[in-house]
Amino acid sequence: MIDNPKSIAAVSQWANLMIKDRISPPALSGADADKLFQTGKAAMEMTGPWATSGFTQAKINYDVAMVPKGAGGPVTAGNADVLVLSKSSSNLAQAKVFMTWWNSKSAEEYLAIHSGHPPVRTDMGNDPKLSANPWVHKFSVGTPFARFYLGNIKNYQQIDTDVITPALQSIEFGKQSAKTALSAAATKMAKLL
Repeated sequence: MIDNPKSIAAVSQWANLMIKDRISPPALSGADADKLFQTGKAAMEMTGPWATSGFTQAKINYDVAMVPKGAGGPVTAGNADVLVLSKSSSNLAQAKVFMTWWNSKSAEEYLAIHSGHPPVRTDMGNDPKLSANPWVHKFSVGTPFARFYLGNIKNYQQIDTDVITPALQSIEFGKQSAKTALSAAATKMAKLL
């Protein structure tokens, strides 16, 4: 799907915002984009709950809104940190105790209040204690629209690092058109899938 006409049109529009309209420097890392916003050199950015403490400490007047929806409806990037445990672990009992605590309501509540990240537990959506951090609710609004980037794709890290990122950078710097870069990326990706 990376080289279908809708993908090409979307990436072309996005790249033109940087190349022609100069709304952002191309190929910024997340940390670089956060720094531009935090220092008042960017009017807006797409980021997540991890950035709110730095923005608040910098006394930036900011708020959170959903990513503007496109023709396909609303969508936001989803992510997961997964704990796994081998049944052959020499510390199986202790690991199970830790995992039980880590997924408990009290641990999720603490993490949400102190980080702004919405809890992963679906039974905590209306927990009044979470209102101690206003960002928890603001970020959780997007949860139903979250999609994993390259979810369930074998070799996803190599595809991202060796195929998608170089293609997007080539487009963002105006070295190739979206059609040319994404068509080549599709060919490379097919070999990795």
